[in-house]
Amino acid sequence: MKKILPHFILKFKSLLLVFTFCFSSVIYAQLTYTFVYTGAVQTLTLPVGAWGIECWGANGGSITSAGGQSTGGYSYGQYNVVTPGTQLNIYVGGVGNPATGVTASAGAGGWNGGGGGAAVGRSGAGGGGASDVRVGGIAAGNRIIVAGGGGGGGYGCSGGSTADRGGNGGGTTGEAGYMCSSTSYSTCYNN
Repeated sequence: MKKILPHFILKFKSLLLVFTFCFSSVIYAQLTYTFVYTGAVQTLTLPVGAWGIECWGANGGSITSAGGQSTGGYSYGQYNVVTPGTQLNIYVGGVGNPATGVTASAGAGGWNGGGGGAAVGRSGAGGGGASDVRVGGIAAGNRIIVAGGGGGGGYGCSGGSTADRGGNGGGTTGEAGYMCSSTSYSTCYNN
């Protein structure tokens, strides 16, 4: 199966919420469909063939004054369409909302399952939403591929306005983020 991924997709971090579908036939014709975040389910009807699917989860939210944003995960797979007119339900995750101040409200999670940030002593940013493709319905059990969203950033442990980033998202496993202990804001550890 041939795959073409335009370089411009890799240069824009906000476009890491893209699905690319490739079709290769005996004569090596190729079709590519790209989807970006809309905050709603998108659909695509496919002809018979072997389709490569790439997904990028949404980035986690940042601390507006200090950064701390993590990146969403990446997944790749192949789906063989054997029934003409098979419909895919495409969910492109939304970026987690930022935390705007040390004691301000926490950031909301991004669309499609991003977790909300906490506001226990310090506010945290929301996690990015997952990006996935579903066949045969819109329930979570209909997913054929998923890329997890990144974790939301939090204010640093030192008590200042520095940021600790959330963990990067994953296809099957994400990375652990950083957090302060519940008893002391000066003790950090990788969670």
